[in-house]
Amino acid sequence: MGEQRNNFFVPTNEDRERDELIRSRARVDKLKETDNHYEDSIYDLATYEDEIRKDLIKEGIKKESLNRLANKFSDAKLGETEANKARWIDVLTGLRNRNAYKEEMPQLFNMEKRMGKDCSILMIDFDHFKKVNDDHGHLAGDETLRKITDLIRKTLRSSDIVFRYGGEEFTVFLLDATSLMAKEVAEKVRAAVEFQDFEITGKNGEKIILNKTVSIGVVGTDQLEDWSTYSESGAKEFLDEMTDRADRAAYASKEEGRNRVTLYSDKLKKSG
Repeated sequence: MGEQRNNFFVPTNEDRERDELIRSRARVDKLKETDNHYEDSIYDLATYEDEIRKDLIKEGIKKESLNRLANKFSDAKLGETEANKARWIDVLTGLRNRNAYKEEMPQLFNMEKRMGKDCSILMIDFDHFKKVNDDHGHLAGDETLRKITDLIRKTLRSSDIVFRYGGEEFTVFLLDATSLMAKEVAEKVRAAVEFQDFEITGKNGEKIILNKTVSIGVVGTDQLEDWSTYSESGAKEFLDEMTDRADRAAYASKEEGRNRVTLYSDKLKKSG
């Protein structure tokens, strides 16, 4: 700790370094409250470093200390993202998983509400997927999942977020999109899958061409009265309601013959 000189406390270099770290950590914690800190991209890491540097410069920290501290936070951030990757990323597809869905979606709703925007959810279910596993093996099933999800991602906007909700079910969060806009996107996804031939490897190494379809449910915040009175404290409950409605709509698509898109309506409340 620091030394006493003429009744004044004189901080040592160790004290100064500790205080710098405390202030920097406080800044990082503040960023985490407002930003999505689960993405493990170099861009996000660079953004954090840049914000840390700006904050430290304002406080008069020397340049040499800046570089040293930024490097320390780089290491910490990389370690954090690796841990989060194991928890929030689906290994097979590379998509965010159900844990990420439950964690990130309330924050996304909060962001859209603050901006005065509507947003929507797609629930996508791959039709007759079990038959792929039964006929061609689980490795072929995994390959099919990867190829279909790659196609879906290419069909969507870069701002749309895809989650593997479980098994052959996927959800998509559409920023700044009403339910009708989301239905158009869902139709685009459905058609892209229907008219795509998927080449996979069978049990014995043979090449197989599959034609698959998806059933999709759609719901938008403009369909819920709760959106007008939305409160951030109720974000998780709101997510549950949106997810349930999207799931009911997807179920209706399957019940009505599959390979179709269903927009949620009140008549589906008692179904499923």
